Amino acid sequence: MPAASDLFQEIISAQNKGRPKGLVSICSSNFQVLEAVISQAENIKGPLLIESTSNQVNQYGGYMNLTPLEFKEKVYALAGKYNLPQDKILLGGDHLGVQPWPEEPEAEALKKGCRMVYEYARAGYSKIHLDASIPLRDDKSLDPETVFARTARLCRAAEEGFSARRKAEPEARPPVYVIGSEVPFPGGDFQAEAGPEVTSRQDLERTISVAEKHFADNNLEQAWQRVAAIVVQTGVEFENYEIYEYDSSKFQPLTERLQTDGRFVFEGHSSDYQRPAELARMVSDRIAVLKVGPALTFALREVLFSLEMIEQELLYDGISKGEQSSLSNFSRLLDREMQQDPADWEKYYQGSEPEQRLARKYSYFDRCRYYISRDRVQQAAERLIDNLAEIEIPLPLVSQYLPRQYHKLREGELSLHPEELIKDHILDTLAPYFQAANQ
Repeated sequence: MPAASDLFQEIISAQNKGRPKGLVSICSSNFQVLEAVISQAENIKGPLLIESTSNQVNQYGGYMNLTPLEFKEKVYALAGKYNLPQDKILLGGDHLGVQPWPEEPEAEALKKGCRMVYEYARAGYSKIHLDASIPLRDDKSLDPETVFARTARLCRAAEEGFSARRKAEPEARPPVYVIGSEVPFPGGDFQAEAGPEVTSRQDLERTISVAEKHFADNNLEQAWQRVAAIVVQTGVEFENYEIYEYDSSKFQPLTERLQTDGRFVFEGHSSDYQRPAELARMVSDRIAVLKVGPALTFALREVLFSLEMIEQELLYDGISKGEQSSLSNFSRLLDREMQQDPADWEKYYQGSEPEQRLARKYSYFDRCRYYISRDRVQQAAERLIDNLAEIEIPLPLVSQYLPRQYHKLREGELSLHPEELIKDHILDTLAPYFQAANQ
């Protein structure tokens, strides 16, 4: 399997020759999602890119309570379960920098950000998105000079982390970097009102020139040669119940700029929920890295809700008699967990209580992904799976609640076990991304 730098050079070379080629980034730390993808990774061309974000995984554990090394070990253990070689997996770090600490002053936030990036690089992550675009407590404004001065410091920390790794693994290859100052809001922009504006060509030019200057000022010329992708606002985004579709015509000035020297590709954030045709156009326009995250846990929530409806139909006699102890009550427990600890959704879901209740379940923001891995919710999901594994599910119920899986069952392409239904529903969501990237 090629190193990250070789892989990106292959992608850039293909793009320079007019051949759409890209890479799908599985930006999720949910291990039900990751298991679904890893279980079918042998059917994917090239490496499987799995990324964790600075909020999910960091030196303090993040909301997954995992350090970068611990996350890597869990991913590799899951790969071992399916006999997937470790070199089939490419690990990436997303939004690495100061994002988790916006309320802290620059000195403290940057110190923590540098340590986090160091730990990612030392753990062996080979694709690193350096993100210093978040305003900090003492920032009255945030201009590109400040952003890329901080980005260079983060890169220095990553290079030091890689040096530490290389002492133990002399054959290790250095990481590839992704930069960008116009970074879409992670997980969707809850403040968007009229849709996102595509980055201007002038701002892209400034990003490249200012970043290169600060890398040179910090003696990071070699690292600059490994900057392979740039994050810009591509015009795609999502809100509670709205998706902003990709418009290729608005993006052409940026595509033309990168085609002039053939040096970089774009990394497309917030590409969740885009239609297959738009994903293919994005790759054709040099948006070669398609990141998808919330759409995958959205699909996980969808299939679990559908399975719960099947469970309730099949265990109806017990419900009618008031004997609900054997039911999973998955959706009710998930919502209870969210109501008891609203910190991860209350900024996103405004309005009346009925409006908030609906959003907690069905919003494209998918803030329930922050709760679906918690112990009590996970136990409910396991009970749901166990309940259905002990029952022969009638096919008409699958047709009612999981019609795509129903047709695969009829064709003999899928097992009726609930875990297989879950995996397949998630993989259906991912399929257009791999097709668009020619993976």
